[in-house]
Amino acid sequence: MRPEIINGLFALGGALIGVAGTWLVTRSTRAVRKLTILQSPTTALLDVAVPVRSDVQILFKGQPVNALAIGEIAVVNTGTAPIEAVQLFITPKDGSPIADISRPRTNFEEVGESTSLNEDSGAYRVHIPYLNPRDRVIVEYRVVGARQAPIASTRIMGVDVKLKKETVSWLPGIYADRAAEMATTLPFYGFFFRMVKPFSLYVKWKREHEILANKDK
Repeated sequence: MRPEIINGLFALGGALIGVAGTWLVTRSTRAVRKLTILQSPTTALLDVAVPVRSDVQILFKGQPVNALAIGEIAVVNTGTAPIEAVQLFITPKDGSPIADISRPRTNFEEVGESTSLNEDSGAYRVHIPYLNPRDRVIVEYRVVGARQAPIASTRIMGVDVKLKKETVSWLPGIYADRAAEMATTLPFYGFFFRMVKPFSLYVKWKREHEILANKDK
């Protein structure tokens, strides 16, 4: 092969490597605006068997219910740039109205999160002034009736939003409490449950809420 051709191939290879390197550096340093919404499955807090529902009345905040469930929704900034004015909408599904939602919890100092209710639709809106990268806000909700998880959504210009069905915390519903009781009283089950992620999340959730309860006293 002639020297001119060899030199041309080396020059072409060097140019391609330079272009690829520039593309990689640009891609790794550019700001990515991305939110991820994590929604856990609902967990039963109470359930009245069908044969006795007509004879049993349970009140939750003054309203009669025969089924009550709890769930969580988390909004996480999974990008590389801060995102301002995040509006999280939580809309109930038919047959599963939202009974209430908790004050948002964060993994950072509070920045003035606020919650409002649309009484006509029964939907909630959580306003978050801004989220830095890796910031997370968790909202805990309770639904009655069919125990279906509400619809979580947000839409911000220039922000990529992804919805994932994923356990945020293993909330202490009636079945979780029962499993935890088995884990703490039976050695074999205790060893098994400590190897399972949901149980460790449950223990962490309960510990955090016990700390909060003690602070409120």
